[in-house]
Amino acid sequence: KGEIRISNNAVAKFLSESAVAKSDSRDIHLSVLKVLPDVICESVDAEQHPDYKKGDGGKRSVGNGVNNDVIMHRLYGVVSLNDKIYRVKITLKENVRTKETPKAYSCEATKIELLAGQPGDVAMTSPRNSNNSITAANLLQNVEKSYGNGTKLLDSSEVVDENGEPMVVYHGSGDTFTIQKY
Repeated sequence: KGEIRISNNAVAKFLSESAVAKSDSRDIHLSVLKVLPDVICESVDAEQHPDYKKGDGGKRSVGNGVNNDVIMHRLYGVVSLNDKIYRVKITLKENVRTKETPKAYSCEATKIELLAGQPGDVAMTSPRNSNNSITAANLLQNVEKSYGNGTKLLDSSEVVDENGEPMVVYHGSGDTFTIQKY
């Protein structure tokens, strides 16, 4: 992930009325801006898909074609404000042209919402930053896929055997995700 720099263009998009309207409140939305690089560094890259082109109505769709130079990432992070935990959805565009090293060139927080299950779902452990931690399952609970017609990210992530029966799997990293408190 490395160093995160937020461009003036990204700040302008973040402050736009359409972006603010997708968040729980204007105050919460503005509070996240100053910690956005930290939230991005601690986020989960939960979804990647091609950059679908906009159609005549201005809506992106699989049927409108794809910009092959760009991969879209949907990141989810958390921030604690006023003793409440908020999920931050971040859209990151990555340039993947073959002649260049892939790099992120656009990043914006596209939704900030109160995370369900306050505060009992937060595990009080001591991860690397000694902040509260939250499981990826809690972070991604009820998150819809970008182009899944209402399909939830976690609903479609079940691993099954050849008979369609669920299998037990382990990621093995032991990682936890930190909540940035401000």
